[in-house]
Amino acid sequence: QGSFVAPIKVNQIRESHFIRKCLEVSVLAKAAERWSPEASAEARTIIVRQQWALAAEDPERFHGLDEEFHKFFSGAAGLMGVWNTIQGAKARVDRLHRLAAIEGRLPVVVEEHLAIVDALDRADHAGAVAALDYHLDKILSLLDLLIVRHAQYFAE
Repeated sequence: QGSFVAPIKVNQIRESHFIRKCLEVSVLAKAAERWSPEASAEARTIIVRQQWALAAEDPERFHGLDEEFHKFFSGAAGLMGVWNTIQGAKARVDRLHRLAAIEGRLPVVVEEHLAIVDALDRADHAGAVAALDYHLDKILSLLDLLIVRHAQYFAE
């Protein structure tokens, strides 16, 4: 008899983001130790496909490729099993990412992904981790704006 959409719980978002960030940053640090031209080419192919999805105004495809990009580093690190835990935490934050897309965030995501891969290609492991840290934390910096603009979707 109708449907009900559960509100986005801000505290759960913060906790899920913390788990995701801790794991992804550690995975990226391990991937950096094993980085290769082949890994770079694969990561860059995903980014190019994201640019195509953006040009085609296909946010669903873009989000799928975003997931593929982040998952790629688990494989590059030889820690594919860790991806399931990351994905569990990430799933709770994905609704927030979809709201951020409405706010025009997707082109910036591409730039942030490029910054991560560029740093890895320079063997700047600390720079890659810093770029990922910035990329992941950006959603939290948008959280207050999203709450104001879409208050009906949130609960404490």
